[in-house]
Amino acid sequence: MSKKNISISVSVPVYFFKHNGDKYIYAECPSLRIITHANTLAKAKRRFDEAFKLWLEVAVEDGIRKDLKALGWKVTPTEVTPRDEFRKIPLEILASTTVHIRIPPAA
Repeated sequence: MSKKNISISVSVPVYFFKHNGDKYIYAECPSLRIITHANTLAKAKRRFDEAFKLWLEVAVEDGIRKDLKALGWKVTPTEVTPRDEFRKIPLEILASTTVHIRIPPAA
């Protein structure tokens, strides 16, 4: 029986929030340690999209599995599990979404 290479897709949450009455709206994906901010929700979403695309470019160049493992993810040839995202900071969540990552087969 031959081994099949498996691609894995993962969705991780992105939160848009204000922190302690700050005037900025933050966009954060704790699983990928990406955070940015802006003065409106629409701008925060655009800035997060830009930051995520830059992260993805670098991760693909460096080896996405290696980068996810460095972020504390459980990475095996057939499984990729995000790290624990628990935060103890009081937040006023304004919106949330997910980003999708397609992880190529293990070499």
